[in-house]
Amino acid sequence: MVGNLTNRLLVYIVLFFNCYTVLEASVQQDVDSGQLRIFLEKGYLNGISVLSDCKIVIETEEWRSPDWLENVGESRDAELIKITSEYIGKGKKEILSSTLQSKVFEYGVSRFAVFDGDFLLSFTTTKGLTDTETQRGRASLESPSGYRGIRFKSGGPLVLLGYEQEVALSDNLSRTDVTIHPEMQEVHDLLCYQVDAPIQWDQKYIFSYWICPQRSFLPVKVELRAEDGRLISKTDVTEFIELPNGGWFPKKVTRQGFKKKEAENEWLISTDTYNTKQIELYPEIDEAEIFNTSPENLPAGTLFSDMIAGMQYVIGEGPVSDERITSIIKKTLDEVPMVADANAGNEMSTKITESNSTSTKQIFTDTGVRALETGNQEEHIQENKTSIVGVALISVGITVILLITMVLVWKLNRIKGRAINDSH
Repeated sequence: MVGNLTNRLLVYIVLFFNCYTVLEASVQQDVDSGQLRIFLEKGYLNGISVLSDCKIVIETEEWRSPDWLENVGESRDAELIKITSEYIGKGKKEILSSTLQSKVFEYGVSRFAVFDGDFLLSFTTTKGLTDTETQRGRASLESPSGYRGIRFKSGGPLVLLGYEQEVALSDNLSRTDVTIHPEMQEVHDLLCYQVDAPIQWDQKYIFSYWICPQRSFLPVKVELRAEDGRLISKTDVTEFIELPNGGWFPKKVTRQGFKKKEAENEWLISTDTYNTKQIELYPEIDEAEIFNTSPENLPAGTLFSDMIAGMQYVIGEGPVSDERITSIIKKTLDEVPMVADANAGNEMSTKITESNSTSTKQIFTDTGVRALETGNQEEHIQENKTSIVGVALISVGITVILLITMVLVWKLNRIKGRAINDSH
């Protein structure tokens, strides 16, 4: 009897210690995983800190298959695009300029975006680089709230550093629900930690990063898969550049996009190859000139949208200056008798009706900008004259009414005063 109780007691003790050991190992693993995540996050942020003071030139070739083009609603043969980009960063100030050239359709586009810490100026040409006509483009100026930076834009340097599908690696590393594999894996002859980060879009997807502490904690490989394991995209860094400060930066990067139909295997539909041609740390530049968001430097003919002032105009046909507005008002007031005459009004209306031109002109007033379909600017000025005359006549009428009212009030007060004196 005593022996059976002793045996049972020993079994319970063994089970208790086993459970405690498993629980302790589980807690320790969670602690180690959390520490490893923080370790990788800090290392990565330090690795990409070079973007805060550098100049980088990147050459990119983008290949798009007919299947990829079909996804975006276009039906044509495969396309190859070559892009040369230059990025300069100084703290919060950034500029990214690029030239795009298609080898298939022989068209080109130049574009740039500059952020001076407060305002963002963006520009894109709307005509081919080989066009002999004067280039025109579109530009905008805005003061974006919560702006993350030009480095996140398409063609920016973060695409080499784990930025995938508009999701930054730094954002995923800051999450506590990521899975970190503690056993290091060899990828492209480098030892890496694998980090899996789930994300919910139309369905669940998983980002997988292979981060290498030997390469400034930058990703050597990135994959995006659907929950069923289907491969969406894959990025491989096959070569790095060693920097003068002891850090590293990707030299050659290949990103591939895949597509799958029904039960078939994935097949390649796009390939982007990136080649870092130059990287310079702490470049000496004229910041006032480089990070200039003034529209004065835009080429003539550019359609410019000032999102801050709420107006739009064409560079070279800029807003009406205060002097021009003053001269227009003075000239209009001098011609008030002529415009007030009914016959003169009919003649002005006839002139506008007989106009044959239908070109679009940008008309600017002190209240903003209006694009009107009309003949020429003189006719718009004539219309402005009529509007100003109408306002002037209304103002005169209101003034007369106020004067009459004041006279009546004054007379009533005098009558009341006399009545009071008579009563006394």
